[in-house]
Amino acid sequence: MSSNVKRDHHNLRRNLKLNGKYISNDGGDEGITVNNTGGVTLSAGGAVTGGLSVDYNLSDDASHISGFQALLVDADITGAFSQTNIVTGIGNSINLTEAVGGGTFLFGITNTTTVAHAADSGSIVTVGLTNNVIVSNANATSSATGISNIVTGGDVNIGFDQKVADGNIDIKLKSSADIADYFSISTGASGATIIATVDSDATAAHLTLSPDGEIILDAQNADGNSNHGIQLKVNAAGAGEDTQLFGVLTQHHAVSHFTLYEGGGTSTNDYFNIAVAAEGVTTISTVDANAAVAHLTLDPDGDIILDAATGNIILKNDGGNYTPGSDYEAATKKYVDDNAGGITTGKSIAMAMIFG
Repeated sequence: MSSNVKRDHHNLRRNLKLNGKYISNDGGDEGITVNNTGGVTLSAGGAVTGGLSVDYNLSDDASHISGFQALLVDADITGAFSQTNIVTGIGNSINLTEAVGGGTFLFGITNTTTVAHAADSGSIVTVGLTNNVIVSNANATSSATGISNIVTGGDVNIGFDQKVADGNIDIKLKSSADIADYFSISTGASGATIIATVDSDATAAHLTLSPDGEIILDAQNADGNSNHGIQLKVNAAGAGEDTQLFGVLTQHHAVSHFTLYEGGGTSTNDYFNIAVAAEGVTTISTVDANAAVAHLTLDPDGDIILDAATGNIILKNDGGNYTPGSDYEAATKKYVDDNAGGITTGKSIAMAMIFG
């Protein structure tokens, strides 16, 4: 009896039963197999250059493309579970053990995202990886982690390695209350790095260092410049304006220096300086570049105590001998001896302080 059924080799009319076999290009035991519950396994044998490849070429003259996904994993799991549950959306396990020489590069996941407009119009936003981790209700005790990373076993181990065009932000951490408020790290040429905070509508983006240990600042001053080392700057004009150098903590010519510049950094010509040399020899000085009015005032809300281990407290006038010029200036022992009959004492002193 003849049949009027039209044979169509591209139309599957009923379920295809694999019986534990493979859908394979050459009929061998590799390719795609499906188990009784619908689980799909892709296996390969011999020398291969790829496992699963999704190759999709889209050409559409429509005004826009919306919702296109080259690969989608959509898993919905429900049930009255009471035991420990471990669920993985996409699992990746790669073991390379056969290499005996040469160079070996093993990448768990590689991602290349390229976008371009044919004309200079519109706007482009491209994101290499988007990650949303959500605990959808308040039941049970919960925690959520965006990225958990373990790197170990290498002679050199790097947890996070990235390259961003110089002049841009390498790491940006946003506030959950206002995404316009953020902390950032930017690294440019020569490794120069800026750590910054931004408050979009005020100046309350404070930066607090709270270690359970020491704070160590280790700066280089290879050229011995007095302004190089640990610089103190202030942005008095507001966000986006140039900062002013108002102080430096540094070391040069075998001397430690702490310098504060005049007027909050309005210039570096006039300044106060503390210099500490070998054996703790310390000099406190001020500099007025074009006059001699860089006065030093001690105005404590209490006593002024001068306690020299040698017992010698010496007054000088610009490096030379000192002579008081008014009733309220300090007087030396020699001056008192010459002009007031001396001071009776049981031990030698270099200077006596007399006030009014």
